[in-house]
Amino acid sequence: MHRLLEGRGVAHDFGRPLTGNWGEAGVVVASFTKFDPYPLYRALDNHMLHVKCIRDHTREGHARQLLRFGVPYYENVNRLRRALGIIDECLEQTATGANRARRQSV
Repeated sequence: MHRLLEGRGVAHDFGRPLTGNWGEAGVVVASFTKFDPYPLYRALDNHMLHVKCIRDHTREGHARQLLRFGVPYYENVNRLRRALGIIDECLEQTATGANRARRQSV
C-alpha cells in the first residue's frame, strides 16, 4: 500500500501498533494530513471494499484523516493483491475526478 500511495504522490504515514508488531491486530491505519481520503473511501465502498474513514486530530491538535483497513486472519495473498489493485484503481479514479473538477472550476 505504501508503494501505491507514494506512487500517486499521496503523503501518508501508517499508524504505529501499540505492541510494536506490524499487522499483529489485523488492522492497518493510513494517516493523512494533506490528502482527503473520503473520495477514496467512497470509491472503495462502491467496489465492496469496506474500510473506515475517520476525521481525527493529533495530540497536538493538528487535523488528520485516517483510513482503517481490517485484514481478517483468513485472507490470502491473492485476495490482498486484488484489494490493492482495487485501491490503485480507485486512487486513479479519484485523482482523475479531482483534476477534472479543478479544471472545470477555473
